[in-house]
Amino acid sequence: VTSSAAFAVESALMTLSQSPRALGAAHVLGGLFHSGGAVESNIIISQRTGPAARATACGRLIVALGTALALGPMVSGGLTRLRDGVGPFMIAHVLAVQALVVGMVWLPEHSGRTIRSAQSALGQCSRQARAQVWQTLAETPCLPWYCVTLALSCLGMGAFSAVSVLWMQAAFNWDGQDAGRFVALGSGLQLMSQVIVLPCLMAVTGHCESRVLLLCLSMNALKFLALAGAPDGRWAYVALVLTAAGFGSTPVLSGLCSRHVPESQQGSWSLLLSGLTTVASAVGALIGSRMLAAALDGSLSLGAPLLFGAAC
Repeated sequence: VTSSAAFAVESALMTLSQSPRALGAAHVLGGLFHSGGAVESNIIISQRTGPAARATACGRLIVALGTALALGPMVSGGLTRLRDGVGPFMIAHVLAVQALVVGMVWLPEHSGRTIRSAQSALGQCSRQARAQVWQTLAETPCLPWYCVTLALSCLGMGAFSAVSVLWMQAAFNWDGQDAGRFVALGSGLQLMSQVIVLPCLMAVTGHCESRVLLLCLSMNALKFLALAGAPDGRWAYVALVLTAAGFGSTPVLSGLCSRHVPESQQGSWSLLLSGLTTVASAVGALIGSRMLAAALDGSLSLGAPLLFGAAC
């Protein structure tokens, strides 16, 4: 609910004023309260017992988010020409207000059971719970490597996603509608990778998650390299489609981390992984924005943010 309220205020500020100060304040406000799916994932984990039930619920969440992310950029790209470019912000404000109303009235997060579950999950973040987390890390040699890999993956993806639209405008001379179509295709491929590509890869590799993870991470690196060297927008579309399997790296990594954690520590680990991915994405966004600014000044190559993402 807090995230929806902050987004409503953010979109209202961006609708009413286009000054750099107003835009900066809006983005800071939205960034401070944006859940990024972490709250939803924590609620799913606190209310579901067993890996199968959690996987099913998280899969439904991914499908819902993927559908919204595929439709949103396509619609907003077409609205950029309305009312001096503030059309997307107006629609976003209306949707944010609707989400706020739905969250306050209908969502089960405000039921007594959910509140008690959330309090229980927060209670796991005590000193004893933190000690158990460190003990699990020490006793499971592969777990720290999975966490580091997850952080580096989010770091690289955050470096590009934060500047992707500006980079496409500079590299291919695209307008908002062109960039919206490209982002919508990426979101659609992300949804397809979760529903179709990832299960097929699991079946082909005999459900060997480490091999699937290696393939997904390799596809991500190839995607960034191909985009950095794309001569025009058509090659960017080809690169995005051919490396669609790379979108499956994050859920596979999260699943590997959760699999090596006892059932009693799932709530604490959910909070830990959410914080880890959020911090890594934020740091990546800062690095990517600085690299793009230097590239636009001529100090770096225009593909520097993508090369950094490939290196991660």
